[in-house]
Amino acid sequence: MSLGFVIAAGTRCAVQAANPGRQMDLTITARISAIHREARTITTEGAFADKTFHIGPDAEIEAGGNEFGDIHDLKAGDRVDVTYRVQHGELVAIRIARVGA
Repeated sequence: MSLGFVIAAGTRCAVQAANPGRQMDLTITARISAIHREARTITTEGAFADKTFHIGPDAEIEAGGNEFGDIHDLKAGDRVDVTYRVQHGELVAIRIARVGA
């Protein structure tokens, strides 16, 4: 397994590859700047770019001590770890966890 970190202005990115040739899960820590509940997307502010994530139907959301939360438990300004995959050119969140301020 390989693991890499990039630290820039409060944003952390980790890339993990369990097996070469398989889909990689990526993780970013950032603040939510917008939530579109009906479209099931969140936008995060990063040091170099904003990113919009589609929340997958089976995505795990952890917020406020609730490990079985949903998109309604998230709000703009929350600092979150987003684990995602690139699928068909879109960023698809598979896990979102609120982290300390």
